[in-house]
Amino acid sequence: MRKIIWTIVILMILGLSLFMYGKETGKEPLATFTNISKADSMEEVAKAINMALKDGSDSSVTIKVSSKISEDELKRINYYIDTVQGNVKSLSTFSTAGRYRRVTFDTVRADSMYVYDAIVSGKEIPAEKETAKELYRKVESVLANTVSASMSDYDKELALHDYLVNHCVYGESSDGDESEFTAYGALVNERAVCSGYAAAFHLLLSCEGIPVNFMVGEASSTDQNGVSSTQNHAWCQVQVSGVWYEVDPTWDDPVGEGQILSHQYFNVSDQILERNHSWEKKTGEKCSSMEANYFYRNGLYFSDYNNLTRQVGQELSAGNTVVEVAVNGLNMGENQLQGIFENTNVSHIMYSITGQDDYQILRVSTQ
Repeated sequence: MRKIIWTIVILMILGLSLFMYGKETGKEPLATFTNISKADSMEEVAKAINMALKDGSDSSVTIKVSSKISEDELKRINYYIDTVQGNVKSLSTFSTAGRYRRVTFDTVRADSMYVYDAIVSGKEIPAEKETAKELYRKVESVLANTVSASMSDYDKELALHDYLVNHCVYGESSDGDESEFTAYGALVNERAVCSGYAAAFHLLLSCEGIPVNFMVGEASSTDQNGVSSTQNHAWCQVQVSGVWYEVDPTWDDPVGEGQILSHQYFNVSDQILERNHSWEKKTGEKCSSMEANYFYRNGLYFSDYNNLTRQVGQELSAGNTVVEVAVNGLNMGENQLQGIFENTNVSHIMYSITGQDDYQILRVSTQ
């Protein structure tokens, strides 16, 4: 009996010693290893971090991460998490032995959360949050000059979508500060990746009281050489007149095509989006309508050649240098597009076609 008691006492002393060692050296005590989340995939790592971010403060979270997940993958964590809430600024690996290793992620609450609270609830932004204050001033300016109280939710959504696409460039931060994943990067630096576009769009709509969800999944694309690839991606869902739609502002800002503003992914259904996007359906709303789609709503969706060429010709003749319409099941080749010249006085046009089947987007330009 005495032997058992002494064994317990020794273990308690050892545990206390390890804890005090950790306090004195600044190292995390080994005893915490059994009390932290375990993750076998990047999605599970992201889930644990998202839970920590919902606490609403800067913090750190330590996770037992499968050794099968590389350091390079872990450094891409901001592509997986909800950057509306916050993002990971840095990470540290404490242990690499065995099937799992301890990784600590230092997180910071998103500036957009402070901005939202300030605009909607009048809460004061903490004095030390200088970037949040800067973002606040930018959002105030954008809203004041882009939307008005008399506009419908659809018109506000369209105006803010177009502002974001026209003012933000896809790319990573030159400072290496991860700002490209945030609303600050998209609106203040005017440079962001998909998470930044989505976070900025989410913030702008939220401040206007328009219901919006931040979505994370994957997107597939094919380059000019016909090579397909799939990457982590973020976009939004927006509610208009009680109906939910998918909106991808990043993919409406085509890379390498100058200042072309697209509406291909503005208020589309799940059926349209899932042709090149994938996500866990339980994480968002069901989007089955196209009623508030840009082309449907504005009478720019055609299934007849005559109506199509007449509309495009009229817009070009009116002085519009770029015309964007949607077509349903039409074979859009050079011969078919010759009819445009019969309805306009322009002598030279360029065009591009994206999408497929019943939702192809035709862009015609005289520039």
